[in-house]
Amino acid sequence: MIFAPIPNLIFSRDIGIAINNYMLLNKPAKKARARETLLARYIFFNHPLFVAYKDDILEIPETVQHFLRPGEDQDEKTTLEGGDVMMISPEHLIIGCSERTSASGANEAIKLLFAKDIVKKITVVKIPHRRDYMHIDTVFTQVKRNVWAVLHSLAVTQTPVESSGPIAWLAEKKTKDKDRTDIIQFEKGKKSPVHLVV
Repeated sequence: MIFAPIPNLIFSRDIGIAINNYMLLNKPAKKARARETLLARYIFFNHPLFVAYKDDILEIPETVQHFLRPGEDQDEKTTLEGGDVMMISPEHLIIGCSERTSASGANEAIKLLFAKDIVKKITVVKIPHRRDYMHIDTVFTQVKRNVWAVLHSLAVTQTPVESSGPIAWLAEKKTKDKDRTDIIQFEKGKKSPVHLVV
C-alpha cells in the first residue's frame, strides 16, 4: 500500500453537496478526512468533465489560521459536512450545526448561497455536539416530500438575543441544557430569522 486507505470516500455527500445546479465543496471537521477534500477539489477543478462548470463549483472561505495559538478550539474552525446539508425544495435548504459543521461554516454557507442567489430560504438546526447525533441527517431525514423521520428527543429552545448576521444566531450559547435542538430559518432580504417551534 502506497497510501493509507480513504474508506470515507463512499459517503459521496461528504465530498460535495449538490445544491440546484451548483456543487458546494465540504470542509471536514476531522483531520482524517482532509485527503478526501483535497482529492475532490483536484477532480472538480481539473477533470475535463467539470472544467466547463468551474463557476458552478463553490467553496466557503478558508478558516483563518492563528499560528500563534496552536491547538485552538474546534468552535473557531470553519467546517461544513454534507451530512449536515439537505435540499428540501429547489428554494429551501437545511443546514445542521453539529459536531461536524461549525456555526462559522453554516454562516459562510448562508452568505455564499444568498450572495449567488442559489436559494431563497435556509433553515439552520442547531443540534447537540454529541457523537450519537453527529449530523443533521441522523436527527431527521426527509422520506417523501411531506414525510420526515424524526428523532423523538427534539426539543424547543429559547429565542436568542437580538444581534446582527447569521453568526450571532448560530454561535454556541453557554446554557444549562446544551443538549437541546434549535431551529432557525433565514430568508434572503429579511433582517431577522424566524425561530421555529418543533
